Amino acid sequence: GINFPNYTTQGVLGGAQIGYTHQFGAVVAGLEADWSATDIKGTRYQFASSSDPTYRGSSSYGLQSQTLDWLSTVRARAGYAYQNFMFYGTGGLAIGRVTNGLDVDSVAPFFTVIYNTAASETKVGWTAGVGGVYGFGRWQIKLEYLYYDLGISSIAAPTTTPSVAAGSTITLDQHVNGHIVRSGIN
Repeated sequence: GINFPNYTTQGVLGGAQIGYTHQFGAVVAGLEADWSATDIKGTRYQFASSSDPTYRGSSSYGLQSQTLDWLSTVRARAGYAYQNFMFYGTGGLAIGRVTNGLDVDSVAPFFTVIYNTAASETKVGWTAGVGGVYGFGRWQIKLEYLYYDLGISSIAAPTTTPSVAAGSTITLDQHVNGHIVRSGIN
């Protein structure tokens, strides 16, 4: 079989946010929600040959992909303000649309079995991070780091060569998580 090692997803995102913050002396607390379209994606190619003497000459080729189509968060935010700067921690709910793909060709000496699928699903998880804001008048510039974890996304790839392996499938479980560094103007 094929064992896909971890791989890196990367890309950019852009969107909008809304929120409310209230200051109690130097302590600041609030709530923030955002939505971003993304092109965060990753692809991994893997080759494996059979070490079992019964299947000598067998090998598998696989292509695994994952795309985060959009990401939205709803978070509490609490921090400390000093002059025009605010430093804060944040955490809460994360929701994202994930598309996974799997294409595997399993080649034996006398036949080839092909598995292929792609599926999208909306996943719910959590997010946490830290950030800083510089305020001037009614405007703010912010820099923020967030970690998001949307859990495990599973897809099952049925064979597209039914004459050889009718009804067989390969299941792929992928952890959907990542790190985001973003800046913004409020």
